[in-house]
Amino acid sequence: MFKQTAYQVNKKMVSESFQDFKEEGFTSSQALAAALEDCAIFMRKSETNFAGATIALSLIGLDNGLFPDYLEYLLKKVDVPSLSSDIKKDMDKVNIMLEVADFSVEEDLKYLERIKLIFDK
Repeated sequence: MFKQTAYQVNKKMVSESFQDFKEEGFTSSQALAAALEDCAIFMRKSETNFAGATIALSLIGLDNGLFPDYLEYLLKKVDVPSLSSDIKKDMDKVNIMLEVADFSVEEDLKYLERIKLIFDK
């Protein structure tokens, strides 16, 4: 039986959080922000958790045609050289999607400031 990496478990958790909010009637944009806040404490526990959740949320957003400015901000904080190979693979996918995908960058300066308060040390 194939054992999932910590990143794969975390990615599934983030995806389930997003789906739970969608099922509750949130828009994709609202569900993405809610999933981020739902995972915030977990994300602050380690660099791997932070990177993994940020990349997973970015993939979810891009798959839904969204790329909020707060995810752009968080992605810039990811320490790419220290990532495991499975996280790097998804980071590469995010970078490719950012180059070729059709998405809108949502700007919300107040929410971005909130995210900075949560994640800046």
